[in-house]
Amino acid sequence: MRGKMRVELIDYTKNGIEKIARLSASTRKSVTDIQMDEQKANEFVRSLIRMGHEGTLEHIYFTFMIEDVSRVLTHQLIRHRIASYLQQSDRHVEPSPNKFYIPDKIWENMEAYKVFINSLEKSYLSYKELRKLGIKKEDARYLLPPAFYTHIAVTMNAREIRHFLKLRLDKHAQKEIRDVAREIYNIVNDIYPVLVEDIKP
Repeated sequence: MRGKMRVELIDYTKNGIEKIARLSASTRKSVTDIQMDEQKANEFVRSLIRMGHEGTLEHIYFTFMIEDVSRVLTHQLIRHRIASYLQQSDRHVEPSPNKFYIPDKIWENMEAYKVFINSLEKSYLSYKELRKLGIKKEDARYLLPPAFYTHIAVTMNAREIRHFLKLRLDKHAQKEIRDVAREIYNIVNDIYPVLVEDIKP
């Protein structure tokens, strides 16, 4: 079954733009002496990004739960090393035989679709046979294709999110991860638009 990927914001740094601005300004005077309203903080952070001084962005974070995505996607996602991850364990959770990702080019080609579904069904049936023979999930899972859905929690600081979005919103990125990047972009843009206003989805 072709489901719909979901990205949910779990947590983020409150007053993040003010925090970035005040911490950055504290390199020149005491942070307790720095007062900034929202407009001034946004202008300050905008200038930091424009000049390439993004180190201070690492002081705020976002945590997302990403659901109904393939392990192809999560293998790409964890290449972004400046982040923390928690992924569904196939040692403890059996995949649903009816929940998996189908790339558009396969979905649109009936012959390719049949080959794809047939392969998934055979792999899953073989997995179940191993389980009936007493093989633990952690060993039987080697048969499972990466198309089966999983979910993953990810925490990234704002600098890494910008790096992630620049790479994964690009037209050359694979569609599934582009879709996730677009959702993350929309969430960040709703909360702190100054962080992504120079990135075009």
